[in-house]
Amino acid sequence: MEEFKGTKGPWFVRFCDDNHSMNMTTVGTTQYDGHNWFEGEPDTVCIVFHQLKPNVSCEMEDFGDSNAQLISAAPDLLEALQNALSTLKAFIGTGDRDWIQVQEGEKAIKKALGR
Repeated sequence: MEEFKGTKGPWFVRFCDDNHSMNMTTVGTTQYDGHNWFEGEPDTVCIVFHQLKPNVSCEMEDFGDSNAQLISAAPDLLEALQNALSTLKAFIGTGDRDWIQVQEGEKAIKKALGR
């Protein structure tokens, strides 16, 4: 199993204070420590900027926090998929009708690893 070469997980979502017009959520390697503003913490993996879009009911829709939640789960999801495929391959052969699922999983892993 090829190892992820990026910042090691786990990753945590940190919600920034919109009272300071930050309009962003950060993902980092330490949990929320009591402050909710961004100071360029060295453990920051990424910053998710909120893009507000009006929806049909004229309210503002924001997917930034949801995107940050998914990003923060990436290391766990990668490891889980690698383990699941390893187990699945032990039980099915390449001629099995479910082999396409293995190939799709391998494609996702390659994408995550930048291959």
